[in-house]
Amino acid sequence: MSAVSHGPTGDIERSTTAPFHYAFHHDVPDEFVRLPEPTESDGWREAMAELLPGADAEARDAASEGLRRQLPLLSARENVLLTAMCVGTEEVDGGERLSMGLLAVTVRPSGHSPARRLFTAEGIYQATAKKSTSLRTLRLPPIEAGIAVPPLPMAALQLIVPAPHSYCVYVTVSTPSVFLLDSYSARLAHIGRTLRFGEPHGDADPAPGRHGC
Repeated sequence: MSAVSHGPTGDIERSTTAPFHYAFHHDVPDEFVRLPEPTESDGWREAMAELLPGADAEARDAASEGLRRQLPLLSARENVLLTAMCVGTEEVDGGERLSMGLLAVTVRPSGHSPARRLFTAEGIYQATAKKSTSLRTLRLPPIEAGIAVPPLPMAALQLIVPAPHSYCVYVTVSTPSVFLLDSYSARLAHIGRTLRFGEPHGDADPAPGRHGC
């Protein structure tokens, strides 16, 4: 992919708030740019500058407004720790085609004990083996009154990883570039391979270059 941005980085985050504790970190491919929450006002101009370096301020503001409005439709907002996006081009059949992807990392309580982590992982695998990749059509709200937006084909790839106990990490990559599933599957696999769990009350910092959640 022709990267047009730099990936999100930062220290590990730990939560000790209800209903569960979590602590983990992972690498994120460099082309992903972290997005602020849709309700936040800060950070959007900087994110759009990284995602759309060749666009003028007006185009970036319009893209920011549209993305802030559509983001809740594209990614669940409950227990979301990271939302990031990449925009670029990739070679397909000898030509360059637009590539867009949305990454979401969330945590959900599961209540499993350390002794049942492998059983939990096997249960998740059996439940999702035939549907970890899904294709759907997304209908977005009109940009302006009376101007309908054509339905958007969307592919979603999801990885679910049980923590040592109590919760699971969900890593989801959604893309309208359905012809690039192999490429986005590789990005998802990279995140999964670098996922490391820590103690929710620990003080150790992650290794340099890793992104923490």
